[in-house]
Amino acid sequence: MRAPQALPHLDGRRGTIVRAVYLLLAGLTLVAITGSLVFNGLDFFRNMPAAMQWGFRTYTSVGHPQIGEATPGAYAAGIRNGDRIVAIQGTKLAPGATEFHVGARLNAIDGDRLTLVTRRVDGSVGAHALPRLPHVWQRIDTASGLPLWLYSSATFFSTQIIPIFLLAASLMLYRRRSRDPEAMLFAIGFVLLSNLPEVDFWLMAMLGVENTLFNALVSTGWCAIFVAIAGFPDGRFVSRWAKGVVIAIAPIVYISLLLSLTPASDAPIVKKLAALATLLIVIATVVAVTRRYRSLAPGRERQQIKWVVLGFCVTAISAIVITILPPPSAPALKGNAAYFLLFTAERLLVFLPLPLGLLVSLLRYRLYDAEATISRSASYAVLTVSLVAIFAGCEKVIEVLGEQYFRGSAGAVAGAISAGIAAVLIAPLHHRVTHWAEHRFQKALLRLRNGLPVLVGDLRETASLDQIARATLARIAEGVRAKRLALILDGSPIATRDVDVDAVETWRAGWTPGDGTALDCDRDDPDFPLRIPLVLEGDVPFGWILLGPRPDGSFYGKDEREALAGIADPVARAITIVSQRQTVETVQAQLTTGLSARIQQLEEAVARLLGHRPGIQAAE
Repeated sequence: MRAPQALPHLDGRRGTIVRAVYLLLAGLTLVAITGSLVFNGLDFFRNMPAAMQWGFRTYTSVGHPQIGEATPGAYAAGIRNGDRIVAIQGTKLAPGATEFHVGARLNAIDGDRLTLVTRRVDGSVGAHALPRLPHVWQRIDTASGLPLWLYSSATFFSTQIIPIFLLAASLMLYRRRSRDPEAMLFAIGFVLLSNLPEVDFWLMAMLGVENTLFNALVSTGWCAIFVAIAGFPDGRFVSRWAKGVVIAIAPIVYISLLLSLTPASDAPIVKKLAALATLLIVIATVVAVTRRYRSLAPGRERQQIKWVVLGFCVTAISAIVITILPPPSAPALKGNAAYFLLFTAERLLVFLPLPLGLLVSLLRYRLYDAEATISRSASYAVLTVSLVAIFAGCEKVIEVLGEQYFRGSAGAVAGAISAGIAAVLIAPLHHRVTHWAEHRFQKALLRLRNGLPVLVGDLRETASLDQIARATLARIAEGVRAKRLALILDGSPIATRDVDVDAVETWRAGWTPGDGTALDCDRDDPDFPLRIPLVLEGDVPFGWILLGPRPDGSFYGKDEREALAGIADPVARAITIVSQRQTVETVQAQLTTGLSARIQQLEEAVARLLGHRPGIQAAE
């Protein structure tokens, strides 16, 4: 099978059809999300408390509402997980009754007793009398270990934010880049990903739509996303890795989908194969986009890829982790509140970072903050993992030592001692991790902050003022990617970069300089939004370094402003020393020239004198 070289153009009839299909999918998805907001709201904030006040929860399985998470009291009354509700308070349910009909009936009951008739899996029917439980919103949900109010709120938010965010990102891409095949493939992928089973479950509960359809839509969405990333940013598949992703993604994803529908889908080997297939596709896609990144010259496309790689890597790692992790419903983890919240947060990281990074990239908003964001993200991730590992390791060691030497008496304080050790190590660990992240992801900015003071310190002894000014501007341009630069001394430009001297003079005529105590920032200035004062202690600025905006038109980030403020003093000192040295050298040159002229005049006078007295010359 031969892979396509690039995504097809969206001109003419083809583009019209693609956009029409997209609008149809987006419209249907909007209806599904709207229904999800309504019915998930009813489920979490009406159905759950209405059922839990009697000691159980209701679920929808194969189109039929059934009981789950029965409390010990309900179990003692004969309620079993998987039972179907036949009648409530003596009134039979209609044949087509749904979980929402059951919730409405349970919520409308007056009094403190409930009579329930259920049918078990074996077909037997039983009647049960259940008392109303007080303070239902404060009761602990047995599935998550959280109070019901927190479980309902957290689950509803995490369930709804994903499709809303994906659809919003998709519509924004369509609105801004509807004729770009790369952007439209992402837009279609995000729309399809919005149809998660837990989002569209109301269609199953109300209309009997099978979850298989939703899983197929999500799988197709992932296929579109991986293909789009492999061809990012211009839709061309230039490497073998990218072409391999295009060929292999659909078979691998859909085989994994079919395996998940088999009775053996819960077997460890099946889960391992699915995780391995996902990992291989992720690796191939990362390699493809990395090779494309390295082949590009510095510029907008290179910066775009950085943001997409950041979002994709967070998404990919989270997807692999969540594939490996057991679900919160696993018997060993059921009711573990911390694990439930961790799993929920990890699931959000599967869906949200990629569209966020893509929007930043394709819509060209602050493209040149990628390095700082990546550096901070890496620092926080490594620091968090390290502290958790230190805490867990210390706690385990202290518990083992306590059991061995103190008969377990140290177990009570193991957590406190471990937390203290982690707190002591936070500062040095943070310093080391930050240092590593800066060297790995912010090399240019680090070279500016640490290298420029050394450079001007060396040049000030030998270089001219023009040379040190141009070297300073060159290093600043490399470090922060300023679109244009100028260095002004005593009101006159002595060096410029990517801007004419006349343009600088015109701009300076309408500028009122600051007092020089800090960076002079004006984000609305299209020419030079940032100005670095050159000033010695206790004096007024004798010069300014003017910086234009970054190539994407955005203002400089916090890290960049701190670095620029840090280089102001060494540059000012170097320029002062060079100016003084040049002044001294000029005076010395003038003195030397004057002395040379006087010596020459004296020599000429002596020669004339000797020329008129030949006798004396002969006697000598």
